[in-house]
Amino acid sequence: LDYHSPNMELAREHALTCSATASDQEGIAHLILSGSFLGFLPAHYAAPFVADDRLRPVHPAGLRYECRYSAIHRKTPPPLRVAQVFLNSLLAT
Repeated sequence: LDYHSPNMELAREHALTCSATASDQEGIAHLILSGSFLGFLPAHYAAPFVADDRLRPVHPAGLRYECRYSAIHRKTPPPLRVAQVFLNSLLAT
């Protein structure tokens, strides 16, 4: 990825070398699906490929992490309806 992520820490921790990069998970998926690369994908993104037997997890217990998301908004004016729905969905998870 083009930004710092826990993937970088896991790669360093397990002495993995980087031989290709992509700026988004779609690009990473294409690299992995080529059969020439290993990489990190969110479980929900990889699930259809795993179900189709096109990908398989490698050491999922040791090579995983969870991210915490936060959102901020102004008190006034109140958020637009679409923003409020988004905030509500974040709070529900």
